[in-house]
Amino acid sequence: MSAAPLVSVSIPCYNAEHYVGETLKSVFCQTWRTIEVIIVDDGSIDNSLEVIDRFRCDNLKVISKKNEGQTVALNVCLSHASGDYIQYLDADDLLDPQKIEIQIGRLLDHQDCVASAEWGRFYGDPSDAQFRPELVWRDLDPLDWLALSRADGLGMIFPALWLIPRCLDDQ
Repeated sequence: MSAAPLVSVSIPCYNAEHYVGETLKSVFCQTWRTIEVIIVDDGSIDNSLEVIDRFRCDNLKVISKKNEGQTVALNVCLSHASGDYIQYLDADDLLDPQKIEIQIGRLLDHQDCVASAEWGRFYGDPSDAQFRPELVWRDLDPLDWLALSRADGLGMIFPALWLIPRCLDDQ
């Protein structure tokens, strides 16, 4: 692996014109600079592509396809990803500027692990995010994490939490 592993940020997008610009800003403001962004427009009928076009650069791949749903779009993202790590991200999610750098630091010597993160929910202004600590905000074995995350009901497993070594994502 190179001195600065590449992170592929995979974003499916469907009718997200009101959010995708802020999402891309949060990705391109990462302190970890060795990233590529793969965004799959899944047949949007709004102005999502026009917003995305404002961010065109060498490390942004934009793929347009007919609408087949988020899972198909994520698989298309993954098929175009060349990174050592995969960061899944919905088109209406934001990342803290240091998120990827912190997780890379934790994973460099642990290629058989997945890094998770704290997360908060907001409606409107991101500065109003509510961070409610969860029992899973610590290192756990995978089955323990899953069981503990479901202890109080189904809750939500947020895709942006994870940074996944490519060798695990391909399995």
